[in-house]
Amino acid sequence: HRYHSKFGMFHRIGTKDDALGFQDINSILQDPDSAKTHRLDLILEAGFSHAAGIHFHTGGVDGIVIFYTSSEADNNDSAFIRSAPNSFYMVCAAEIIGAV
Repeated sequence: HRYHSKFGMFHRIGTKDDALGFQDINSILQDPDSAKTHRLDLILEAGFSHAAGIHFHTGGVDGIVIFYTSSEADNNDSAFIRSAPNSFYMVCAAEIIGAV
């Protein structure tokens, strides 16, 4: 399966190597090279454990949409969260959110 945009920013989704990369928020906080803000602490307190950023380009505007997973969902549904259909859905959702 291939999802094309006129700018070629989307890659093939459907293999393990093409899955979206969810990052552990705790590891971001521990990384000495990442910017530290209180926002990440609040995100953890709210129950989120991982995040993935998806780039969009809609109507001449570039941006990023960040999707979060809860620690409960990540433990129980990690295979689905990282699945090709869900990845495709999130890429399309990012484009729609970017169009608003």
